[in-house]
Amino acid sequence: AGCSSLKNVTIPEGVSEIGEGAFSFCSLKSVIIPESVTEIGNSAFWENRELKTIHYGGTKETWRAIEKGTEWDGFTGSYTVYCTDGEIKK
Repeated sequence: AGCSSLKNVTIPEGVSEIGEGAFSFCSLKSVIIPESVTEIGNSAFWENRELKTIHYGGTKETWRAIEKGTEWDGFTGSYTVYCTDGEIKK
């Protein structure tokens, strides 16, 4: 959290949870999230106003099934989640 120089991050395959506040107050533009992630904690990507793309290793259905905490993407701009079977826009 708080790493203003962090622009891109790739979550390794096998990770199942992105913790609360993990990438809050960073300057992320893109994130790669594997299908193994089943939970994204509260405020995990809070205040990443430059976020434009999330590349997700699963389908739109599995993306929607991820347990997402309160305000997990609070104060982000418009971004697109690219899934294996299409896109989801915020």
